[in-house]
Amino acid sequence: MKIQDAVYGEFDINESILIELIQSKVLSRLEGISQYGIPDKYYFKENFNRFEHSIGVMILLRKLGAGIEEQLAGLIHDISQFSFSHISDWVFADGHKGNESYHDTLHDSFVSKTEIPEILSSHGFSIKRLLDESNFPLLENNLPDICADRIDYSLRELSHDGDTKLVAQILQGIKSKNKKIYFNDKKSALLFSNAFLNLQTTHWASVKAVTSYSLFSRAFKIAVTDGLIEHDDFWNKSEDELIKILLKSGNKEILSTLSRLENGQLDDKTGERVYKKFRYVDPFVITEKGLVRLSKLDPEYCESLEEAKQQNSQGILV
Repeated sequence: MKIQDAVYGEFDINESILIELIQSKVLSRLEGISQYGIPDKYYFKENFNRFEHSIGVMILLRKLGAGIEEQLAGLIHDISQFSFSHISDWVFADGHKGNESYHDTLHDSFVSKTEIPEILSSHGFSIKRLLDESNFPLLENNLPDICADRIDYSLRELSHDGDTKLVAQILQGIKSKNKKIYFNDKKSALLFSNAFLNLQTTHWASVKAVTSYSLFSRAFKIAVTDGLIEHDDFWNKSEDELIKILLKSGNKEILSTLSRLENGQLDDKTGERVYKKFRYVDPFVITEKGLVRLSKLDPEYCESLEEAKQQNSQGILV
């Protein structure tokens, strides 16, 4: 199987287990899920989808020398994402408080009801082991470390925005050894970390993004409360199907909210203060003294990081 990826270029995938998973119904479902949570019609920025991201994580792990198990774990790491991605956190949990891990709490349960365990078992792999991400530190680890998941969604956004030269420069500096990802020079680390921080402040936690999330989730909260949409519909129905339910609801508040989003009318405020998750990185850089955090090597970056943290902690009025 040949894969032409927007970030990493062309790759040949020959392992039958990877091909079978890529072609599975449950993974293909991710092609219809907006990475940014809100579809293009109602958002100020054009999306890529969760399928592209999942394939990208697998390829990046491959480039970093990860074994087949970790590649498999990367491929299925987002399999339980709801339609509209992290909007589910705002509808069913505490997304408005900056917590965006709702689907993670249901990940194992969701996967167990799909064809994934049978596919893996038929090839001699343990679903229990693959679902435990502590086994795969290249795939996932805690902030502020970098990992394949974090690297891919940020580089994919930069590439999608047209910053392909920057992406290429960053990729040249990323290395891995002893199950840890690092940069081989301070310049590459700064390029990535500053770009990541810029995405956080100008997109992921921007006033426009937070306001859009608040409005879009409000429309779905009304639909759930009124019984128009059920919890599992966010797994079982596509984004287009769920939007059609809202549009046919006849509910004036829902329709008004969608109209505001479609027309970019985000200025009217309710006075509610909400918060967005603070995503940031402080990667390791290889030096003569070994691996050192970028913030220790560059005081200016450390200062920028602290300023952004402080700003994010204040929340945003929507």
